[in-house]
Amino acid sequence: MNNLSVGKYIQQQRKSVGLTQQQLADKLNISFQAVSKWENGETYPDVTLLLPLADILQTTTDKILSGGVWTLNQHKRITLQDIYEGINAFCTIKRTLHQTMFYTSAISGINNAMNFDMEASLSTEQGKQVLYTEAILQSIMSGCYVEIERLEELITDSKLVEQINKALKKLCLDAASQNNLTITK
Repeated sequence: MNNLSVGKYIQQQRKSVGLTQQQLADKLNISFQAVSKWENGETYPDVTLLLPLADILQTTTDKILSGGVWTLNQHKRITLQDIYEGINAFCTIKRTLHQTMFYTSAISGINNAMNFDMEASLSTEQGKQVLYTEAILQSIMSGCYVEIERLEELITDSKLVEQINKALKKLCLDAASQNNLTITK
């Protein structure tokens, strides 16, 4: 963690959401001088302010504390095979436990949390492609290193591959990680 990079990131995000130092301070019930000290690298935000600060700045606490650098946890790896098996496990569960409370509760929970129809997605190859893409994106966003070198074997829809590339660029991965994760068709 570097005071100056944290401060510059806070300033960048504050400006990108269209707030002045005073407006940000008012939202957090602190002085604008405290915001100024963060942005100048003199101090860090108080830990109790990190969650509301991240929410206001439309970012994450991880990105604030890392100065805007998206870091991948190289120890948390997931393969495309893991994603394929995980999504298709739902098909197996449906086949074996279809009308049980276990299955219906699991599907209902996913539907509510993600606001879509999981069963409909599992019923078509295109739907599964979307689920694979979502699983890849969520894994990357949670900090996992996703081994996607052979992505085209799992995701055949070029628009979905494009979505993954856009997400990687939006996350501002450092150059080394970007080279490892960018997909070309």
